[in-house]
Amino acid sequence: MNPVSYRGRTFGVHQWGMMPQITYKTATNWSVYSVGYIWNNFQTSELGKIDLGLEKEGTLGKHLSYTLGYERWLFPNADAGESQPLNNFTEAYLAGEWHDWSPAVGIYYMFGSAQLLQTDIELSHYIGIAENSRWSVFAEPLVKAILANQNYLINGIYQQQVDPQGRKVTAGVSGSRPYGLVDAEINVPITIQTPRWSLIVDPRIAKPVNTLPGEKSKPFFYAVATITYKVHLPKSHGH
Repeated sequence: MNPVSYRGRTFGVHQWGMMPQITYKTATNWSVYSVGYIWNNFQTSELGKIDLGLEKEGTLGKHLSYTLGYERWLFPNADAGESQPLNNFTEAYLAGEWHDWSPAVGIYYMFGSAQLLQTDIELSHYIGIAENSRWSVFAEPLVKAILANQNYLINGIYQQQVDPQGRKVTAGVSGSRPYGLVDAEINVPITIQTPRWSLIVDPRIAKPVNTLPGEKSKPFFYAVATITYKVHLPKSHGH
């Protein structure tokens, strides 16, 4: 999922999306990946966005882990007049673990013809549900606060906005907006894990905060299901 997580807040539509991803991960925890975005609110349900990314994971001592990454965003089916103010994405994510509790902070800087700085502050708790030698089921409920300096930008694209009366609202960057809280979320991801397969079902409730004129401010629901299959290559090649 794209970290710019304000889906549904400004244009108030019901939508579904599919994001196929392929990742190559080395034995030293470097990953190269590509993600495609297919949403039903694109006019022809075509591939609307592609992310090409490079990521490094690691640990700092016994209780801290980190992720550093860069993505290039491509918009293969954009209309000639459509603006994509963000096409570069960088991330720095730091997570701790202590007695099944995991605080985390993610800092994301997105840039192009505009800039967006975002910080996610999270607290999650591991709950084991069932397991045996071949599979396990566990939940990791979490609360998240999202801070940013802009909130009209969605997935790097300016979206047409409509107020409750159906009148068009001009979308754009609020240059005077101070950096602050823009969204709060409660997530309840449940994972089924096997050696090769995993399924994560993640219902979420988001509450926009400090909204701008024309934005949706009521809580809304969305859910993400992630299916992953690991292909183990020879040790010299990663996986």
